[in-house]
Amino acid sequence: MKRLAAVLFTVALFFAPVRGATPAALRQALDRFTSSKALEGASVGFAAVTLGGDTLALLNGGTRMVPASNVKVITCGAALRTLGTDYRFKTELAYSGRIADGILHGDLYIIGGGDPTTGSKYEGLSPADSLFALWKGMLDKAGIRAIDGTVIGDTRERNGSAAIAAPDSSVFAPALSDEGRVAPRDWGAEDMGFYYGAVPGALNFFGNALNISVAPGEAVGTPVKCRVDYPEAPWMVFSSSAVTGQRGTGDRLRYDAPAEAPFGRFSGSYAIDRSERIEECVNRFPEYTLAWYFHNYLQNNGIRVSNAFAEVSPSGRVRRDPLVYDDGEAAVEVSTLTLLGETFSPQLSDIAAIALQKSDNFLTEAILKALGRESGSGSSTDSSLVALRKILSGIDSPSGGKLPTDHVIQLRDGSGLSRTNYVSPVWYTDFLRAMAYEPCFNTYWACFPRPGEGTLIGRMQNAGFNVRRRVYMKSGSMNGIRCFTGYIFPESWSAYKAAAQAPGTEPDSKIIVFSLMINNASSTQSELCAATDSLLITLATL
Repeated sequence: MKRLAAVLFTVALFFAPVRGATPAALRQALDRFTSSKALEGASVGFAAVTLGGDTLALLNGGTRMVPASNVKVITCGAALRTLGTDYRFKTELAYSGRIADGILHGDLYIIGGGDPTTGSKYEGLSPADSLFALWKGMLDKAGIRAIDGTVIGDTRERNGSAAIAAPDSSVFAPALSDEGRVAPRDWGAEDMGFYYGAVPGALNFFGNALNISVAPGEAVGTPVKCRVDYPEAPWMVFSSSAVTGQRGTGDRLRYDAPAEAPFGRFSGSYAIDRSERIEECVNRFPEYTLAWYFHNYLQNNGIRVSNAFAEVSPSGRVRRDPLVYDDGEAAVEVSTLTLLGETFSPQLSDIAAIALQKSDNFLTEAILKALGRESGSGSSTDSSLVALRKILSGIDSPSGGKLPTDHVIQLRDGSGLSRTNYVSPVWYTDFLRAMAYEPCFNTYWACFPRPGEGTLIGRMQNAGFNVRRRVYMKSGSMNGIRCFTGYIFPESWSAYKAAAQAPGTEPDSKIIVFSLMINNASSTQSELCAATDSLLITLATL
């Protein structure tokens, strides 16, 4: 065992120099933590370092482990650094045909640029009615009072910022097909029916989720009651074999929806002692849904649309019925469309804050795809991961040289849902230390939740407010996995505030960066919370 510990310690030294001694209180807390019943049989890694380079604690620091949602701190950090805190996703409104006497004789195209906030459920992003009002304003400005054509959701992405020709432009960018909502290859099938397994594409709506109300039947063994709540989806065909389960059996529902057909199916069971709740399921037809809702908005606000709504299919045809793979004419070439206007998402800083505080997979995967899209390599998950790795390998490591990536970390997605992501605690502390010297640092650390906020509700309750307010950390949880990565600011308010001054200010060397990773745990969540809280409180009170 001593030989193994020595090997792991040597691996950790490859990433970050050990300078300084572990404080006695932290050493004792770490001993209690590793010997606690909650950690029996689990794999544990821990690294805590000051920005100044003093290593406060190191346990299996170089061991690669599954980080779960701690992957989000990498994706969001790389995006803020590369795209800028004020980066915005763009959506364009354009038309084919011509306008005459207030009538658009042609089709209206909603062309996506990857915005994950369209019709978002989160306050402060892009609610549907506010966005639709802006789009209708574009029609009003163009004098369009009726549409003799179709409202079409279009996912055909283009590289560059001049994808659609303005009326007086003679330069057209080539149209590219949407690389689609193809899920990362390592995501589990059981996850992909629910909102946390929804994959963003070029055009999205309501996080590509479908809220379905479920309630137990009248007796054990009777069918579970299911009802679509929002968004409405009258084109969907739903079925269910789910039954009402015995008391205490909980929610064992599973929802499946194929990628290219409008079918949704519940299976499993829902306990009779459970109350009615909303299951957030996946919506495979977000561009179709968006076109339907905007079509209805126009109709309800005095703009007649003669030929309803549709989407552009993966093969580039106008699909009016999702039951038919290709049932319409070829969509008009993007380069021939006339631009009506464009709308923009909130700033990346706002999106990243919600992604980290709510641990939202959908937003984070969209941020990852923006890295691929803006790099010119494309917005598929694989090409976006190539772009992310290139960004990471170009960051200056506080240990000297560049941040190591090859054979050191493995990332299969941007959000952490994959169980084949592997990162070590020391790599995390190196990354967080490097981010502290980036111009976006003041935005970055503020995106992390504090204990009592977001996914950290109920955490570190035994610590006083003066401790909790200084801790900014991201949690990561899966079955058997609990991870925490983040920053702890010094107790002095003056030092704490110094970290939040204008870009260019040298961050306080006493800021602590840490990463605590637990894999293969079999204890209950409450047992693990008590053990991890005790260790982190000690770290925050050094």
